[in-house]
Amino acid sequence: MLEVFKEKYVNVSSPMELVKVNFQQNGSIKTELTIKTSEGTQVYHGSGNGRLDAVSNAVKAHLNMDFSLTTYTEHALEVCSNSKAVAYVGLEKNGKTYWGVGVHSDIINSSISAFLSALNAMLMDLKK
Repeated sequence: MLEVFKEKYVNVSSPMELVKVNFQQNGSIKTELTIKTSEGTQVYHGSGNGRLDAVSNAVKAHLNMDFSLTTYTEHALEVCSNSKAVAYVGLEKNGKTYWGVGVHSDIINSSISAFLSALNAMLMDLKK
């Protein structure tokens, strides 16, 4: 059961995979994402009131797609200073919620992985 959960929700990297992310803070947060798909690698740009909002806005603008980030939560997997972080993201489109989970040693990377996992679930569902 755990393996099915991991395969469906955790750090899902298809059809979109994060190659690189940069942030710049100057009032708002600006981001530059390098995303790999089956069609190649592209750079997305966006801004927002936080890092995850900036990533979400960059993807929305690049894909010309509207969805809502409705749920975000995070926590450490263990009680120690070098614990991995886990983040959970829920995205809503057309009344349906898509879930993603990200696990990484850095909380920002785990939140972006969770976002992309949920986004990938949405993109695969919309292709049906």
